[in-house]
Amino acid sequence: MSDLPHASSDKEHQHPDHEPLEQHHLLDHNQWDRAQIEALRKAQAASPDPSIPDPCWARNLADPLPDVQTTHRPARPGVLESLKLLPIGYRVGRYLRRERAAGRDPVFDLSGPFMSPPDPGPYAGVPLGGLGGGSIGRGFRGEFRRWTIFPGRTAQRTVHADQFSLRVAPAAAIDGENAAAGAGGVHARVLSVDAAADAPPALRSWRWGADPARVTSCALYPRSWLVYDECVPGLQATCRAVSPVLPGEYRESSLPAAAFVWTLRSTAQHAVTASLMFTYQSGDGGANDCADGHTNRAFSLEGGGVRGVELRYVHRTQRVYTPGEEHEPAGGWGARGGCCSSSGGGEARSSSASCDGCPYVGSPGAHSDDEDPAWSDRMGPMPLQAAFEDPVTLAPGETRELVFALAWDAPLARFGAGAALPRRYTRFFGRGGRAAPALAAHALAACARWEEAIDAWQQPVLRDAALPRYYRYTLFNELYFLSEGGTLWLDACDGRANAQQQTPPLGGAGGTPPHPPAPLIDPQASPLWGPPREGGLGPVEAASPASNGTSGGGSSFLQMTTPLLKPGVARSAEPWYGGLRGGGERGGTGGTAHSWRGPGLPASEAETAADAGCGGDAAVIGQLLYLEGLEYLMYNTYDVHFYASFALARLWPALEMSLQRDVALSVFRSDRARRTLLGDGSARPRKVRGAVPHDVGTPSEMPFLKANAYVFQDVSRWKDLAPKFALQVCRDYAVTDSTEFLQAVWPAAVEVMRVAEAWDTDDDGLIENQGFPDQTYDIWTATGPSAYTGGLWVAALAAMGSMAAALGDDGAQERYQGMFEKAKSAYDERLWNGSYHDYDDGGAAHSDSIMADQMAGQWYARCCGVSPPVDPPKARSSLLEVLAHNVRHYAIMTAKERTPRRQQQSSQSEGYSIGAVNGMRPGGRRLSRARSVDDTCLQSREVWTGVTYACASAMLLEAAAVLKDPQAGPDHTAIARELICGGFETARGVHDGGWNAFGYWFQTPEAWEANGNYRSLAYMRPLAIWGVQYALEQEPLLREVLASGQRAPAAAPLHETVTL
Repeated sequence: MSDLPHASSDKEHQHPDHEPLEQHHLLDHNQWDRAQIEALRKAQAASPDPSIPDPCWARNLADPLPDVQTTHRPARPGVLESLKLLPIGYRVGRYLRRERAAGRDPVFDLSGPFMSPPDPGPYAGVPLGGLGGGSIGRGFRGEFRRWTIFPGRTAQRTVHADQFSLRVAPAAAIDGENAAAGAGGVHARVLSVDAAADAPPALRSWRWGADPARVTSCALYPRSWLVYDECVPGLQATCRAVSPVLPGEYRESSLPAAAFVWTLRSTAQHAVTASLMFTYQSGDGGANDCADGHTNRAFSLEGGGVRGVELRYVHRTQRVYTPGEEHEPAGGWGARGGCCSSSGGGEARSSSASCDGCPYVGSPGAHSDDEDPAWSDRMGPMPLQAAFEDPVTLAPGETRELVFALAWDAPLARFGAGAALPRRYTRFFGRGGRAAPALAAHALAACARWEEAIDAWQQPVLRDAALPRYYRYTLFNELYFLSEGGTLWLDACDGRANAQQQTPPLGGAGGTPPHPPAPLIDPQASPLWGPPREGGLGPVEAASPASNGTSGGGSSFLQMTTPLLKPGVARSAEPWYGGLRGGGERGGTGGTAHSWRGPGLPASEAETAADAGCGGDAAVIGQLLYLEGLEYLMYNTYDVHFYASFALARLWPALEMSLQRDVALSVFRSDRARRTLLGDGSARPRKVRGAVPHDVGTPSEMPFLKANAYVFQDVSRWKDLAPKFALQVCRDYAVTDSTEFLQAVWPAAVEVMRVAEAWDTDDDGLIENQGFPDQTYDIWTATGPSAYTGGLWVAALAAMGSMAAALGDDGAQERYQGMFEKAKSAYDERLWNGSYHDYDDGGAAHSDSIMADQMAGQWYARCCGVSPPVDPPKARSSLLEVLAHNVRHYAIMTAKERTPRRQQQSSQSEGYSIGAVNGMRPGGRRLSRARSVDDTCLQSREVWTGVTYACASAMLLEAAAVLKDPQAGPDHTAIARELICGGFETARGVHDGGWNAFGYWFQTPEAWEANGNYRSLAYMRPLAIWGVQYALEQEPLLREVLASGQRAPAAAPLHETVTL
């Protein structure tokens, strides 16, 4: 193998007869920034709410969406590849049919003759809710459209009845008669851009069709803003949705609740009365919504200060909801009751004091489908619905604020095996299924505190002008998956419910009652809690360790507290929720503000420290499950979590350690039941002792106790899982310094590395791949030592030595150090080719391909602070090759595939970066043909979004190593700048492709092809963007270079010189 060429020259990659990159007619990368800024400025100018951050993701609703006929479609193999995959396709199809016939959900959510995944279109937005209590996905246009409340079940459909509606009238024309008579200046509208024809027949009489040019959507997870610029004449309105996602906080962050803060500003020349209404349907839009047994009731807390509607929804296997609303008008209450229009198959029902087809606007209070405020059963083909509304009067130019809340209470997560486990938030609000009103009321009381914590977390990044604009908001928005990725945060340990404790309430400061309050609903008095009806299930019961969380017979209910509304308050007034935090009376109510409190939150400093310092002990912090993706229904997929884990390690390290402890427990378990693998048809044991599990289970079985739901390959022989376990444990110890955690998982790390040593078949210290896809690239075969698996192995040996030293095991440290040196030498000798590391040493046609992920081991070693597997100059060269070929050259050579045909004859083509393609052929030096994408298989020619972020992080960490290395040479600063700029350029491809051109916002897929077609929407791996932030925080030198404003020179050596 040749020595490394000087890093400042790469002449063999340049072709003097080709134009330089800068001379091509490419769309400016800043095009997306300009579009975002324009939309954001428009929103800020029209918004009465000054809280919209800059920067954030922004889009005017009139902007054209991606063409779903040419992109935003599932990727499919070509004809020849399809023929090769026919046997696999047959086995997969048979597996899908068999599982569904048995009443189980298969681990792959595919259906139809072509085994197609769900395709919800480019409409996703910021989800509602905290972590692990289920989420309700709200589209970027404001619709309620994605429901992930029950384990493994994602309902992707818009419920048109779930809307906010607005009515504006002159202050003198507020009674129903004047409105009905069409008094001058009275206007009402559903705040939706959908047309009436899009809604169910029963709702088409409502006034739909807000002007999309007057609506702008802004998003910075866990908050979102919708700005309505006089969609109703005389009023500007902004809806800010807020969810309790608070880093380092382990109680509030578990709550299934959200708040909607509405800010209204009058632009009229006279006083007006504005009425804002929240309508909500019981259910998620499925067929069960129209079944019998669902009930609504209006409720109030605080002597009428907190009012709402509670919806109970009977789920035939476990599903029920509650929407919650709060309201306290300054002058008392008007009529409440009446009938809310239904969205079922029948006709729209008449509504009280409706205007322009919008029900109930102008009739303040809580409304449900029965005049009786007590519980009522609705029998028939139409779903139950509830509404809440309150008028406020505004002088010209005046600004007022209204707050609604939405909460849902699904206390038990039930799995396909029949067992159920309590969710984390039930530790504070109880497991009885009656907490939705209290959850919603708490959301109203705590909303301001949530926002303070969110601002304190996000503002340092948002204000850092040295960081690229796109990065500052994409960093936070990619976290959507922690809420919406089928996440379950369980109050359990090793798959068994923790004993229920009398945890102090989560409420305001001071005045916390010593015991929980009486149940809001008497389970004996309510007809809902009577004996089971024929064919139904019994009542929800508190799970107990003895029963493994299994509920008794009878109906299971899930509550969702409807819109809780906070009254109109001038922004300069004392915050409405102040009383709920410390007591004192609320004007006009006559009751104390804290009298309702029982279940409530914030923990004391000691409790917060105990949560954070528990070392991942599930008895304290619980267990976390999240899906590989909404199409791949496997929990905590470990080879993918390797990339995604930076988000948890950085933001909720105790949860990350808990997850690693679960994996460590599984290492010592076995399941010898044999099953047929879909990849090759062979029969293999499900789980082998000493092997790291691929996943900890699926929703259709019993997670933790039934690991390895993945049935495509024999994961017990995968070569990347063992080193990934050692590396993640080492990284987590480096982050937390928790010796308790390290001692708990160290035996598992020793065991998996011992078992993996057997894969070194030639005794050179390096493990070998075995000629089948035995790593995370599960259809891309490697043979012999490979850049990916080999680098992980060498880095893992260094990590093991470092952890042994931390535990004082000198013998183990010496052994692993010797193994590391031997393996590092073999890795360099077998795979280094003078410029980068070959894909593998198997002698195949693609063995010398340039793999984007070849420095994965180097990346993690830098993150752990251990000796890297590759000498720094060679690592830099490999990463710069990836930047030149897999990122820059790939962007240009595939531009025409992303260019509409009408533009292909012009000189302008869409040459923006879309990330790092997994495999590129090296071209000129070693092949006669020009550089091209490695087309060995589907995965070799895909861009993997999470791997793209990982490459970016690796480039930044290697740049920091250059800056700290006194032997790096006189041009080390220029090389470091090139790596830093290249890292952010690489990461930007995911933003420009996924978050703009292709329309994958808030559902970043695992992969896409050159034309933008995707594989596996809403996927775990893109959380790897937090690996970029990890690098920036770990290496302050990077921040200094960025702050200096210096950039790599325009003619940097590795800028591509290619011809389209």
